[in-house]
Amino acid sequence: MRRSERWLPAAFRALVRTALDQIKAVHGQTEVLGVFPAMPVSLAVELGRVRLPKADMPWLLYDQVNARGGFIRALTIPEGGTTTMIVNSTVNSILQLILTEIEIPRSYNEKAVARHRSLGEWLCRPESPVVAFAPVVVPQGSFRYGTVVRPIVLTQKYDLDNVTTLQIAKTRPAPCIRGT
Repeated sequence: MRRSERWLPAAFRALVRTALDQIKAVHGQTEVLGVFPAMPVSLAVELGRVRLPKADMPWLLYDQVNARGGFIRALTIPEGGTTTMIVNSTVNSILQLILTEIEIPRSYNEKAVARHRSLGEWLCRPESPVVAFAPVVVPQGSFRYGTVVRPIVLTQKYDLDNVTTLQIAKTRPAPCIRGT
C-alpha cells in the first residue's frame, strides 16, 4: 500500500482488524500468528495499534536479515500483552530506525514552543481583554508529554493543543445543580 493523500489510517486499521478477527475465528486465540511486516514504518505502527492484547492471539514478528539467510525471529508478543524482545543489534537498529522515522524534527518542536509562547504573549499584551486575569498558556496532549509523532499522511498538519489558565477570583459561591 502506498502513502497517498487518499489513504486513511482508519481504513487500514479496519482492514487489519477484520483480517485478525477472521484469522482468530479459524485458528483460535491461542495459536501464534507469524507476522512478516514488509511495509512502511507508518503502517507497522498502525498494525501494532490494532492489536488488542487481551483479545488477540500471540504474535511472532520476523525480520529479514539477508546476512543470516532470510527471516529471523525478532519480537514475540505473547498472550496477555507481555512483550519479550530478542536482543540483537539488528532489532535495535530497526527500533532506532522506527524512532527516527516517527519522531518529529527538532525544528517542529521549537516552532510549537514558540507558538505557545507567542499565544501567551498575545493574551498578556496590554490591550488584551483577558490581561487582567494573568493568562498562562501551556502545551497539552502529545506535545506536553513528548509523544508527538509525524502524521502518517504527509499533507496532514500537526495538531497543537494548549490549555490557557486565567486567574479569576471567586466572588460568590458556585450555583448548586440539583438532580431531577
